[in-house]
Amino acid sequence: MALVSGIITINSKNEFSTFKRMQVSDITDLLKLPKQLQYEIGIDQSTSCTGIYIQDTKNLVNILLELEYANKDKKDYFADIFYLVGSLVKGKTVNLIVCERPVPKDVGSYTYRVLTELFGKLEVYLEFNPDLAKTELQSIFPQAWKSRIIDKSKGTGRINSKLNCAEDICDKKPLLKNYLYMSPAKDLDGFDACGILLGYKKCAFTDKGMPKIYGVVEKTHISRVYYRYIDVSNVHSAADFREAVFGFLGETVDYFQPKLKVYNDDGNYNLLRNIKMASSTYSFTVTQLPDKVIEPLRWSFEFEYDKNKVMFAYITKKKDFKKSELNVLDSVMPWHLEYGAIS
Repeated sequence: MALVSGIITINSKNEFSTFKRMQVSDITDLLKLPKQLQYEIGIDQSTSCTGIYIQDTKNLVNILLELEYANKDKKDYFADIFYLVGSLVKGKTVNLIVCERPVPKDVGSYTYRVLTELFGKLEVYLEFNPDLAKTELQSIFPQAWKSRIIDKSKGTGRINSKLNCAEDICDKKPLLKNYLYMSPAKDLDGFDACGILLGYKKCAFTDKGMPKIYGVVEKTHISRVYYRYIDVSNVHSAADFREAVFGFLGETVDYFQPKLKVYNDDGNYNLLRNIKMASSTYSFTVTQLPDKVIEPLRWSFEFEYDKNKVMFAYITKKKDFKKSELNVLDSVMPWHLEYGAIS
């Protein structure tokens, strides 16, 4: 059985409580999350100590946990994680769970296999746990989240230091510093779990909290992308917007369940990268394209620029749909292109 250490912070009251090496069964009685809040979870999975970080979407409550293992039996390892997470979220709303994605260079190692297996088991666990059935499960590479968390103004090379990452996390979550130097975890896994969640949100959401296209690219699938040039001159409300963007789909919009995402123009993310990130993560994604990527499409589809119109891309992962379902989209979309595997 794992032993749990960690900290609970009540940010609105500037209060905190720490605990060290308690039994998993005992800690679940201590951690009672308010049911009226919605939660997000970061997980830093490890075969020796796993970090779990939980926060509500209003940042009222933060919980940082570290589970140390007495042995490396995989069954016990998975059982402890799922028991603890299941106990904490029972009857609660969890919008998002983010795990660290093992780096490809470690393929074949024991750790890579266990951590990849955990992610797969989490997918199944979410599907069959009624409290988590609507929870989104995502992953992020270590360097990606660390680059969004580390304070570069403090010097170079700090991204490779567990302690430096944890210190910069404490700058963002000051009450967590009361646990930093008493943590029994040599790799500060709970702080990594916090960084994983916060870093992912920096990558995948705008400053106003709107979800962006973001994710790890699966390179072998075919993306089928439909395009519509939509008149938005009469869009004055959220209802108008939904009608303009989805109205032509009629009742099938509930079947296709498209995800509306902001186009990601961070760094070197071009149109193809956005398409592949979207179709790697979701079956059907809709995004408004910036003017800078429209010109090549104008030549392909032979349409005239109109200041009252904006281009929307309806991005599908082709293999997730039957031919008859794609035929429905073909019948209501003016244009489409397919984008194959990328190197």
